[in-house]
Amino acid sequence: MHHCGHSGATVPCVEFLDHDHVTCEITGCWIRNRNFQQSYTDTAVAHHRGAPPEIATRPWVEEEAVVRWLRVLLASDAARKCLAREVRRVADKATCAFARVAKAYKLAGRPPDVLAMFTETAFVLGTLRVPAAGAGDHRALIDACASAVMRFATAFRWVLAPAVPPVKLDAFIIGLVYMLRHGLVLCDTIHVIPRVPALKRLLPMETSLKAHFKVPCKIITETENIVKNVLKRMDRRAVKALLARRVFG
Repeated sequence: MHHCGHSGATVPCVEFLDHDHVTCEITGCWIRNRNFQQSYTDTAVAHHRGAPPEIATRPWVEEEAVVRWLRVLLASDAARKCLAREVRRVADKATCAFARVAKAYKLAGRPPDVLAMFTETAFVLGTLRVPAAGAGDHRALIDACASAVMRFATAFRWVLAPAVPPVKLDAFIIGLVYMLRHGLVLCDTIHVIPRVPALKRLLPMETSLKAHFKVPCKIITETENIVKNVLKRMDRRAVKALLARRVFG
């Protein structure tokens, strides 16, 4: 009868090495424990604690979304109709203002002076925006504006993204497009958002966004407040460091 490891067993154990143990080949039981470790190979892999790949490689603001909204606001049928309506409104206001100036000349008995009358009319109209007439080709302008928005959104992604929920990202993009009209300068010298004067005469009026584009006009003010509140907490050195980064993602 066989008993593993028993000196009086009729059939002795047939030993073989199983990892760190001596095992009986007959019963499969461990006879005794031994440490046969002769060498050790470290296979530990360092864990990379950086941003997840899907976050690091995917841009926060999609360039396609920026271009799409620029086309809607500058080159769509709704934008052209809105601009034509505003041209007619400004023309009606200018006509009424010139008629009042001409009537004042007549009542005062002054001889008509067309140049002086036009000057007085322009003064009466004040800072009334004169929209650009005609559709035109805005492809170069759209590309330039999209590039400016993407540079800003990419540079300040990590400080702005927590303040902008994903559901409001489209509204934030529209707000950034409207901020291009005047630009944004920090610390008196750092141009964070470039100024694109052509947009002043081409973008629809803020008050017409709700009626013609189903977009509330308050998003422009909200975007300006978010951008200014976030950036004013940063010092000059931090702003310049973020602007120096031009890598998307």
